[in-house]
Amino acid sequence: MWDNTVEHAKTCVLGGKLYAYYTDQTHQTAVVFNHIYEFQGLIANGHFLSSESLNHDQKVTHLSVKLASFFYSSL
Repeated sequence: MWDNTVEHAKTCVLGGKLYAYYTDQTHQTAVVFNHIYEFQGLIANGHFLSSESLNHDQKVTHLSVKLASFFYSSL
């Protein structure tokens, strides 16, 4: 069911809106997603790093750490 929902969302016209999920109160580091929660990049020290500019290891490391931090802080 979820896979069908995601596939349908990908066929819709995507707006340019992005969502930044900050990992701390200083707003120095964030994970950035589009409105169907596809990873778009990171904000680190006030600079946006697109997903295309990150190598695979950076994506996996940063995304997993940031998501874990985000979900832990929302418990």
